[in-house]
Amino acid sequence: MTHRRHRSPRQTSVTSPRRVSFLTSAFTAAALVLATPNTAYADPTVDVCAPDSPYYNRAWCDPAPTSTGGSGGISGIDSPDWMKGLPDIGFSFFLGLALAVIGGIVWAYTAVKTPEGRAAHGPAAGAARAEAGSERAVAAFMVGAGIIAMGWGAFGIGGALLSAVIGVPIMLIGIKRSEHADMAKSGYTAADQAWQHQAEMARLNAAMQRPDPREYDPLNLGVAPPPAPAPVIPAEPRMSDEDAIRYHRMGGHVQLIPGSAAAALVSRDGSWAAAEAAWIEACKASRLGSVEQRNSRVPGVNGTTEVFVPGADLARVEVLETGDAAVVVRPRSLAVGVTELAAVTPLLLRTARVRHAGGWVRAHATDEYVITLSNRDLTTAQEQTNAPAPTGSDDEDW
Repeated sequence: MTHRRHRSPRQTSVTSPRRVSFLTSAFTAAALVLATPNTAYADPTVDVCAPDSPYYNRAWCDPAPTSTGGSGGISGIDSPDWMKGLPDIGFSFFLGLALAVIGGIVWAYTAVKTPEGRAAHGPAAGAARAEAGSERAVAAFMVGAGIIAMGWGAFGIGGALLSAVIGVPIMLIGIKRSEHADMAKSGYTAADQAWQHQAEMARLNAAMQRPDPREYDPLNLGVAPPPAPAPVIPAEPRMSDEDAIRYHRMGGHVQLIPGSAAAALVSRDGSWAAAEAAWIEACKASRLGSVEQRNSRVPGVNGTTEVFVPGADLARVEVLETGDAAVVVRPRSLAVGVTELAAVTPLLLRTARVRHAGGWVRAHATDEYVITLSNRDLTTAQEQTNAPAPTGSDDEDW
């Protein structure tokens, strides 16, 4: 009778991690032993590197060829004769080539997908163009990175530096276009949502104009009420990328009236760089601030530059419906208040190229100060406000 050994549940399985690890280590050790020349049992008088020696191992005895840059081909692979004159090519070259090719394909085949039934100048079409622009920006970044990687793989650090002259500007253009496209897409999307809300409200208002059948035919004579009037859907706003970016930065639709103070301080894309430059120049002329010594950020350059820091930072510029601009500043210290800011106002009128300015008002919740700038004729507006109210009758007094 044959007795078979039953495996205990506590016995290690063949596929257990511990046994698999042990078997893997054993196979690895055996491969290393076979790959290493067996010189321990060889005759000391026998040259193990002789071609006719039984212990000869080409990988161990033959020295590795040194790369001089002129052998050509791919590193670690015997190259044909026609590649001998080419430089050695590393893995980074093929990685860069793949990035450049994929980026070029993405750039060439990226198309704008305009939604059907929407205006070509509307926010939906603009969002589609911005999305396509974002994809092309990523493609440009890939091409620039691929160019640098190919230079590194073909010519080493020198090739990377030379290829960076071309690749880095392409990458910077891709980054800048990506930021532009993202802000434009955000503005287009917000404007499209606002337009769809207006269109839905127009449909609801039209549906509410339909008379109630019970009130129109109280005697149940079968007279059908007239249909509801057709809704008057507002036209889609005509927008450009600058308008969409302004919508994104301002958080909604802002109209810049030509010739107004807001148009002088805020650009079409919603940037208030002109207001910031005017504020810094006015603070510098009124000596509200200080000069700081700042070190250069360029690596290897130890130079210092003098930078004027105003006593109050420009926080934002708010555009009002009348075309006026509310300039909001945040003081850097408690020593700056209404009196110090009032000394800057006459100079701010000149640097900002505006006509009138109100007084500084403090927002106690944020400790910010607000001043309103205007290009309107306040004298005419005041006269219209103070004009006597018209009488209700044109009859002459008897």
